[in-house]
Amino acid sequence: MLVDVDIIAREADELLANANALIDDVNGKVGTLDPAVQAVADLGVSVSDLNSATKNLTGKARSKNMAKGATAFSTVNGLRKGRKSSKRQKLK
Repeated sequence: MLVDVDIIAREADELLANANALIDDVNGKVGTLDPAVQAVADLGVSVSDLNSATKNLTGKARSKNMAKGATAFSTVNGLRKGRKSSKRQKLK
């Protein structure tokens, strides 16, 4: 029975040694991946910031174009009204 306990103890030691080696290997690989994961996260933040800036710029451009369009529209309407009133005066 004592021999069986010794065999089990040795196998348990080997198993723990293998588990420790595996954990060390995984930790090393995680350490290698950390900078890559951080770079991807930073890239995601940069893309998000770029999208926000583009959205703001597009909104400003639309506002300016709408204002220009409104000005052009009112100018055209003013010219039409001027033509209509001059035609009416000619008819009188």
